[in-house]
Amino acid sequence: MTIQQDLQKPALPAYVELFVLDLTPRGGSVLYFTPATVGGSTSVSFGGQVYTALPITGSGWETSIDGAAPQPTLKVSNVSRFIQSYLVTYKDLVGCKLTRKQTFDKYLDSGSNPDQTQVFNSCVYIISQKSHQNKLEIEFRLRSILDAPQYRLPRRQVLRSNGFPGAGLYRK
Repeated sequence: MTIQQDLQKPALPAYVELFVLDLTPRGGSVLYFTPATVGGSTSVSFGGQVYTALPITGSGWETSIDGAAPQPTLKVSNVSRFIQSYLVTYKDLVGCKLTRKQTFDKYLDSGSNPDQTQVFNSCVYIISQKSHQNKLEIEFRLRSILDAPQYRLPRRQVLRSNGFPGAGLYRK
């Protein structure tokens, strides 16, 4: 069974978000965390990797029809001060890569049908800034990896079509 087949069912399995925070651009390691817990545990395992449970929420993940890249915000709990030490050491995490994976709990290693290939599209973002911090939470603004300065589309100018669809789209 696949995720696409599960989406056709009237009752969906429990949804799970997984986050991978890559601190290597700042000289750190890779952190794995999830806002979900299964059966009251403090972590979940997916594809042999353990994801630590951490209170986290995000918004603005949706891609718009006009093609603009999403610029979501991510809020992480600061109560346990888990992220606080990383902020100090790695310059507010700016420039670090965050990957968001989505799957169902049945595909976790402890699920009824463990399969690490069963994920919705993995979305990759770059942390562009820490926008807010207090004793309770830390908020980050993210940008699409395509918005990063080192990534470029092929060297072609994209022009608006003046006639039939496809006319004048590319000019070398």
